[in-house]
Amino acid sequence: MSEPEGKNQDLLNEIARLRERISELEQSEEEHRQTEEALRESEAKYSVLVEHSKDGVLIVQDGVLKFMNTESLRYMGYTAEELIGTDFLRLVAPEHRDEVMQRHIERMAGKKVPTMYELDLITKSGEPIVVEVNVALIEYDGRPASLVFIRNITDRKLMEQELRQTRDKLGIRVKERTAELEASYEKLKNTLNSTVQAIATIVESRDPYTAGHQRRVAKLCVAIAGKMEFDADAIEGLRVAAMVHDIGKIYVPAEILSKPGRLPEVEYLLVKNHTQVGYNILREIDFPWPVAEIVLQHHEYINGSGYPSGRKGKDILIEARIICVADVIEAMATHRPYRPSLGIDFALQEVNHNKGILYDSEIVDVCLDLFKEAGFGFD
Repeated sequence: MSEPEGKNQDLLNEIARLRERISELEQSEEEHRQTEEALRESEAKYSVLVEHSKDGVLIVQDGVLKFMNTESLRYMGYTAEELIGTDFLRLVAPEHRDEVMQRHIERMAGKKVPTMYELDLITKSGEPIVVEVNVALIEYDGRPASLVFIRNITDRKLMEQELRQTRDKLGIRVKERTAELEASYEKLKNTLNSTVQAIATIVESRDPYTAGHQRRVAKLCVAIAGKMEFDADAIEGLRVAAMVHDIGKIYVPAEILSKPGRLPEVEYLLVKNHTQVGYNILREIDFPWPVAEIVLQHHEYINGSGYPSGRKGKDILIEARIICVADVIEAMATHRPYRPSLGIDFALQEVNHNKGILYDSEIVDVCLDLFKEAGFGFD
């Protein structure tokens, strides 16, 4: 290739490179234009969102208000001209200013500070409003600033206060009503106790030799139930049943109840009928416990040899099984018309000898422990 031809080729190559560079510049310019359009579009959307937000939006830089949206101005009752460029703290209630400054200092120092909290702002009219504040750090015009969202929660706080006051009033009323019910319950319980005691006294007045028998049986029953960890309500039901377990004896002639010596079979059968008679009397009373059924079963034995129904084992109410043991011990340990007292040791030997046969083994063991280890006594 000749020298002129070579120079022409270099020129053509340079022209091609220039055209390629021009194309690259045109493409870059188009991308820049598109980026600017996107930024303007985003800015417009952001502006619409901020201006139509139901929350107040502020930008604070170096403690000075740089921006406030329409909603924040409405909260405060000012115009933008009155606030933009002024100290943000002038809007904060005096008692909260130190807290706001401290949070700002710690946030700017990089410390972890709760971004959401509540404070009082002072409106143009001088009235305070309670706002919920949410703060984020941003850059504004190339420098650090705080983007602050505020939500007016004054109405919500007033409703919460009213709710607390209402709840307090209701709480007082509930306490008063509870006290009334407790007093009524105590009165009812005292009436019930008086009635039960009166019934027990009537029975015992007809049989001077067994005076105090039901009371002593009840005392032992309560001790046994406590040792067996019955709850308070169950213990009270057992106590009431024990206090009236012999109420059916009011239908047995007094001369039979106080008759010395062993009874003839016909008279003994009449005495045995006191469990059924007691049931018939007590079933008409609306006790909160199965008192009538307990009284009916308190002479049943776990091997089925008792009366009136020959019930066995767990078919006998636990309360009736307890009364059965306590009744035997008290009867043997005290004086009767037909024999002198056999003594507490003899009575304990009797129930121990027949435990698992006539008497519930667990109840007997508990009862023995009460007398021998816990020092229980009838009086």
